[in-house]
Amino acid sequence: MIKTAHGTIRREAANAKEELALLQTLKVGDVRRSMLFPALEVGMEWTCTEATPVLWKFDGTFFGQRVLTATIRLTVDELLLDVENL
Repeated sequence: MIKTAHGTIRREAANAKEELALLQTLKVGDVRRSMLFPALEVGMEWTCTEATPVLWKFDGTFFGQRVLTATIRLTVDELLLDVENL
């Protein structure tokens, strides 16, 4: 069963600005260990699988096992995060 979680953060928030600055440097294949929302950090690695000016997709692995996918989208007002459990 696939479960989806959603989150949003206002684009003008300080942590959204920091996240956007990081996202804009990512290329497909880059790996990061933290995500916009701290609950998705512990034991996780996030590999960028798609990077455009307004959309970033990641495969999340937990100690090498793929368990989540995440999509971050940029809108005029917000950063939107969608996480799916595989």
